[in-house]
Amino acid sequence: MWGRLTLKINGLNQARLIDNLIAWKIKIYKLDKLSPSQLILITDKTSYINLLGKTKNMCYTINVEKVTGLTALLQIFKHHIALFVALILMLIGMFIASNFIFRIDVYGIDRIDRAQVLEVLVNNDVKVGKNKNTINTDDIERQLYSTIDDIGLVSVIIKGTTIVVNIEEKLAFESSQFIPVVAKSDGIITDIVIITGTPLVKIGDVVKKGDTLVAPYYIDGQGVQQPITAVAEVYATVEASGSVDVKNEIVVNNRTGKKASYNSFILFGKEFLANKQIPYEDYEVEYYDTYVASNSWLPLIKRTTTYYEVQKTKVNVNYNDEREEAINKATDIAYESLDDDTLQIIDKKIVESQYQDGTIVTCYLKLYKRLDI
Repeated sequence: MWGRLTLKINGLNQARLIDNLIAWKIKIYKLDKLSPSQLILITDKTSYINLLGKTKNMCYTINVEKVTGLTALLQIFKHHIALFVALILMLIGMFIASNFIFRIDVYGIDRIDRAQVLEVLVNNDVKVGKNKNTINTDDIERQLYSTIDDIGLVSVIIKGTTIVVNIEEKLAFESSQFIPVVAKSDGIITDIVIITGTPLVKIGDVVKKGDTLVAPYYIDGQGVQQPITAVAEVYATVEASGSVDVKNEIVVNNRTGKKASYNSFILFGKEFLANKQIPYEDYEVEYYDTYVASNSWLPLIKRTTTYYEVQKTKVNVNYNDEREEAINKATDIAYESLDDDTLQIIDKKIVESQYQDGTIVTCYLKLYKRLDI
């Protein structure tokens, strides 16, 4: 396990010495008798030390001819401490560095500028030197797709210390091709103004985002289909809703003043020396994290976890007192579900539905917008 030593043993009565090697349980990997007074023995370090003790008062000289394996490596490190320290530091550095991003590759782009892609990554805190264990590739894919219009498909993977972004661009319409009018969102058609092209939908139709509304052709006097870029104004109503649940009874936490704090350490997303015993049955918890080292290449975090004992108290809620706030919250949720805050509201409806444990307040919005822009 620790390596092997090649020994040259000089002395008379070699046959008796060989018998003694076996009796002394000396490890023998190889044994060559070179002459009546000389032999070569390959053994391990433990047996070598044992052999020196056994032959101390005998007429034998034992010389180490060669050291191999880990024993040789330890001998080198023994005389070259700086080399050993450098190797350990290099291994630590390699381990730490393997958790960080050192390169970003972007493939499949033609019309899209690489700088656009990198800007989206930087805005989402993804850059060279970032700890790869903190990167959510699904989130990055969604951000790229929603931010850069020309992206048709995108995938983001982490390969070693490299982020690889694969992009498939949307098909570009050349000057010889003719463009249809496409719905930019879901809605119910209320009006269509055709300038050029052939309508594929009518008033009252329900359409989805991406549906073709006006085709890029017209029928001439001979009944022949002729290509042309479609131009039209298509109007529709879109709907949105938001709900809030107002309970008849809520539980309020009141801190008793008792608290307990524990320290732990986090390295590469894994927590060490954490106290898993929670001292209270009902509690609130707060975390406070600080970097142990200012150098971000060693992201060792000290976490202080504080548990606050609480007493739970049930409190009755008067719905009339909460009604106005609940309606405002439901309305805000409905607005947040829209991708455009400039839409014209044509109808707003508030529905209050009571049930055993409380009241659900729902806001329904109906809005008017152009689907083609």
